[in-house]
Amino acid sequence: MAGRLRAISNPPRITPAIRLLHGDPSRAWRLTELAGACATSRTVFVAYLKYIASVVPLTYLTQ
Repeated sequence: MAGRLRAISNPPRITPAIRLLHGDPSRAWRLTELAGACATSRTVFVAYLKYIASVVPLTYLTQ
């Protein structure tokens, strides 16, 4: 849970993707869409979300 709170309240770098995920959690999100919203590559997006929230995007979404 602490990771989710960090992701929600933390860096503007991933805020666009977090808003998308929370805005439509049932959508079949693609990493390219989420990374694109953050103006970064898929690899960087996954690594940064894992660093901030301690989980990868799919796990973040399902939790």
